[in-house]
Amino acid sequence: KNFSLIREGLLRKGNQNYYNLTICGYCLGLAHYWKGEHETALKYLNEILSYELSSGLKKRASKKLKAAKKYKKQILEKQKAAK
Repeated sequence: KNFSLIREGLLRKGNQNYYNLTICGYCLGLAHYWKGEHETALKYLNEILSYELSSGLKKRASKKLKAAKKYKKQILEKQKAAK
């Protein structure tokens, strides 16, 4: 819930470098993933993976971005297996 509030504030503020939004989105995506809410998790993970980060910010957030790709892949594989 706190990350949702922080994210909303950042979005309202606008003009972001996306680092803080990346961290909030990652945490929200992960929380929904562990709750089994894979569609919502995928929404947050796709969002953070779509941000255009500067090379410095990409490096700073690299572990979270790498993990986001891993969780996204797992969700897509589960969805494919369920069909």
